[in-house]
Amino acid sequence: MSDPTTLPAFPEVRDYLHAADAESGAAEAHGLLCGMLCARAGTEPEPWLEQVLGPSHGPAAHPDVLDQVYRGTRAEFADGELGFQPLLPDDEEPLPVRIHALGQWCGGFLAGLGLTETSDSTALEGEVGEFVRDVAEITRIRFEPAAGEEDESAYMEIVEYLRMGVLLTYEALNSPPGEPADTVH
Repeated sequence: MSDPTTLPAFPEVRDYLHAADAESGAAEAHGLLCGMLCARAGTEPEPWLEQVLGPSHGPAAHPDVLDQVYRGTRAEFADGELGFQPLLPDDEEPLPVRIHALGQWCGGFLAGLGLTETSDSTALEGEVGEFVRDVAEITRIRFEPAAGEEDESAYMEIVEYLRMGVLLTYEALNSPPGEPADTVH
């Protein structure tokens, strides 16, 4: 079995969720989890699993692949090495597929933030608020055939911005009261 503190590959999660007739795809499910963990680092897996698999999944139905997504994501947020990566299709996938998944990831992230009560709503102001508004814009991303290499570069820049913004949001919403969040740039 693979390391439970690393994320499984996107196709493995996608295939599992498809076979389980889940209510979310892989990118959206991971975005949802990230939003929930950003809002409250101590979020247990059950509320996330219920959103992804539906309320009938039951407490015993805690599949290994989703457990690995949960544990791996928590480990990435906690490692302090900026190792977090959104779960998206590999670079070998066509750009339109990756762009579509990126929009779904962002939609899941916003839903996760909204589903979980944050302890400090003022943290959603400033840089974090700006980032959340940007994520809302990214949900509307669409592929339009154009320059090729420029599109690929723009996609990579958006993913990096998203990655760093998620870490900023996690730190801002999970810093102890009165303690400033570390600035992530």
